[in-house]
Amino acid sequence: LRRCFPDSSYILSQIATCQYNMRNFDSSQALFEDVKKRDPYKLASLDTYSNILYVKEQSAALSHLARHAVKIDKYTPEACCIIGNYYSLKGEHEKSVTYFQRALSLNRNFTPAWILMGHEF
Repeated sequence: LRRCFPDSSYILSQIATCQYNMRNFDSSQALFEDVKKRDPYKLASLDTYSNILYVKEQSAALSHLARHAVKIDKYTPEACCIIGNYYSLKGEHEKSVTYFQRALSLNRNFTPAWILMGHEF
């Protein structure tokens, strides 16, 4: 697929998500950074990228990603999960739960928000 659609940020983000699911965090992070360069206004799947930054404890990069998501559209479940991950990494668990709840109020079927909410308890 990548040969047929070399500029598709969707396909690239799906490959990055596959790498994340296989626990290849460095490869996945590099792919997500490429997605951000190719499509700077894309928020879909960037909640997964924020999980990588959280696991690798890269608070500066996660802070930058959270500010970037707020500038694009703070009223998306992806942005709320990114912000929630940021507050969780800082140890502000009440604030992170608030943002995960906000993500769920925007989309009750957004599975990543349910998973992240469960990690806070």
